[in-house]
Amino acid sequence: ISAIINSGMTQRIEISWKTIVFTVVFLIGLQALWIVKELIFTLFLAFIFMSALKPVVNKLTKRGIPRTAASFLVLASTVAWLIFVLAFILPPIVTESISFLTNLPTLLIEAFPFFEKIFTAESAIRFFPNIPQNIFKIASGLFSNVFFIVSLIFFTFYFPNPSI
Repeated sequence: ISAIINSGMTQRIEISWKTIVFTVVFLIGLQALWIVKELIFTLFLAFIFMSALKPVVNKLTKRGIPRTAASFLVLASTVAWLIFVLAFILPPIVTESISFLTNLPTLLIEAFPFFEKIFTAESAIRFFPNIPQNIFKIASGLFSNVFFIVSLIFFTFYFPNPSI
């Protein structure tokens, strides 16, 4: 491709086919990276978790436990600990959040009496989002997060065990 620019002097700009091919391949590569960004992020996190858990796996391996069993034991105990912690922390947070959100209009009206004109039944209906659409978003987000966590655990388990 060449272009001639007329501004008193003629100047010819040539772009070789190699530059065009490189640009197209580069843009396609960027698009491919964008598509697999979640996988790359999952692999990155799994590598970090593997690096954190590998010393414990190595100590258990030195004590005579097979590497696969040691990896499974460390990963299972870590996941069990996280579930245990979340089981005691998450329910009070959810309960308090629901209580706060249900009492928020009353609290705001008590704190700021001029809000009473703003918080009416019409304004509540208008500001509440479409429930079926939110249920679908929550379900798809939940599935995506469960898939992310399962793949993260899978990669974390298999990184220190290349022989599996």
